Amino acid sequence: MSAATRLSRSSGVALALVVAAALGSVAAIAAQYERAPTFTAREVLPSSLLNSRYYKVQNSVGVENYQYVFNVDTQWGTFRIVGTTLLRVRAREMQAATKLAEIGGAETLVDAAHDRNRARHGVDPARGLSVLERADRVFGV
Repeated sequence: MSAATRLSRSSGVALALVVAAALGSVAAIAAQYERAPTFTAREVLPSSLLNSRYYKVQNSVGVENYQYVFNVDTQWGTFRIVGTTLLRVRAREMQAATKLAEIGGAETLVDAAHDRNRARHGVDPARGLSVLERADRVFGV
């Protein structure tokens, strides 16, 4: 390998290192000024989703990958929920889980639905559904 080729390659490597360092410092400077926006829960949610007897959405709402990030306090602890759609799903699940606990648990619900539907139709139309999906059919939650 000639001296000119070695000098050309080492110059290329040095240039790549300088460009990488410059881009890294630009990103660090931009991070100081460009922060992800934050919102209040009232700004981004309808009042029906802010709280219920099953949960309460904390006031500060962040953004991650173009979706709102909610911290939700429940009787089971605090959960981080990403996205309004998932918050709606979790709200329904919390309501269903609480109702199941009130009537004696999932087994009672599944047995009652199974017996009722078998008596009516001779088959269990809820077979293969999760407990929460069965609760939705029975209670309309």
